[in-house]
Amino acid sequence: DKGKCSGKGAPLLFERQLVPTALGEGSAGWLRDVAETPDGGMLVVGAQVKAGLGLKASAWWLSYLDAAGRLKFEPKMLLPKLNTHLHTPHVSVGAAAVRIVDGGGAVVGGTSSTQAGGLNVAVYRLDAKGSIKSSKEFGGAAGSDEVAQDMLLLDDGSVIVVGYKQQAAKMAWMAMRVSASGQSQWQTVGTGAGMMQAHGVARLSDGKIAIAGTRRLTASGPRRGVVVVLSPLGKQLRASIEVGSS
Repeated sequence: DKGKCSGKGAPLLFERQLVPTALGEGSAGWLRDVAETPDGGMLVVGAQVKAGLGLKASAWWLSYLDAAGRLKFEPKMLLPKLNTHLHTPHVSVGAAAVRIVDGGGAVVGGTSSTQAGGLNVAVYRLDAKGSIKSSKEFGGAAGSDEVAQDMLLLDDGSVIVVGYKQQAAKMAWMAMRVSASGQSQWQTVGTGAGMMQAHGVARLSDGKIAIAGTRRLTASGPRRGVVVVLSPLGKQLRASIEVGSS
């Protein structure tokens, strides 16, 4: 936990380096999302991976910081899992998105591993002290992976999680709605040519759901930006819109 203050007149207020320690000395980690807590601090989330094993041993990473960026505490309830096999390469078990709810609790969405080494979407609900209130996992058939990339919190406490579903060489965007009590309300998987991942989600003013992602027609082809619009019940309302390529 190392801090660096900015010089006079610099826009940077502070920079805080968090050292991953849950999986032992020399472990690596990365943060994926941040949300402000009611006391003016922050909850940052991501993943840690064990030195020497990489993605085969990874864990959810949550850190609570105060308003000055100092580490307050890190919940220890999300233990590392050893993945003997991963169907989807270059993906770790870990948190992808966090949202603060009324009362100071949080909803954290991410990816967890199955006993067979596959990947499922996971949604954790925490109280204001970082303890688990509930946890749910959502996955498909054996041999497939469901990976979470972003999450939207709705007014009724439900969440919409987006990411992708991969089975063998097929990859498609995926969206699901999970109620405040942890029940799956709907799940939609994209169709069409190519391999597409959903990276971000937002609710539009008319209640529709917009998903932003990328598509490749082939594994080595150029990436194209894609926007998908869903109804509040998860039905795709129009063909996906491509917005560029790289």
